[in-house]
Amino acid sequence: VKYAHKIKVYCGIEKDLYTTESVGGFDYVIGAMHLYKVKDKYYFIDWTKQLFMQWVKEVFNGDYYAMAQNYYSLFSDIVEKTNADIIGHIDLITKFNQDYELFDENDERYVNAYKMAVDKLIKYNKPFEINTGAISRGYRTTPYPSKQILDYIKERGGKVILSSDSHSKEGVAF
Repeated sequence: VKYAHKIKVYCGIEKDLYTTESVGGFDYVIGAMHLYKVKDKYYFIDWTKQLFMQWVKEVFNGDYYAMAQNYYSLFSDIVEKTNADIIGHIDLITKFNQDYELFDENDERYVNAYKMAVDKLIKYNKPFEINTGAISRGYRTTPYPSKQILDYIKERGGKVILSSDSHSKEGVAF
């Protein structure tokens, strides 16, 4: 109440690529992709490292670059599919890839995949989220997206917005 005349609080929601429910009534929508659908089966992208690795093994025969190419191809439709106001953690597939443990994020196949997605998404003139959620929860030491993706977004004239992706009150201002 003390700052009501100075601060406006907005209420937003994160909408996944496969969400079909209406998210009307919110001030903004963050478009994200946490699941991967094959026929009627959903795979969690960011739940645990073990589930992530299992998904890549089962669906892509362990080929992390084929996974990245497919993920970014789907993610490039995030604004269209979710009507997002903000593009959320575009490189979520790197959550468990600290120090390139699973794949090299400088590999040409990976770089070309994210650049294709950024090139398509930049046309919507929506901000890309800089997300500290994985840092606050101990999965990463750097935010999403990576510096190289942020540099590419900047080079292409894109906008960014800061987000804590907080799942608790302790993480709000992380």
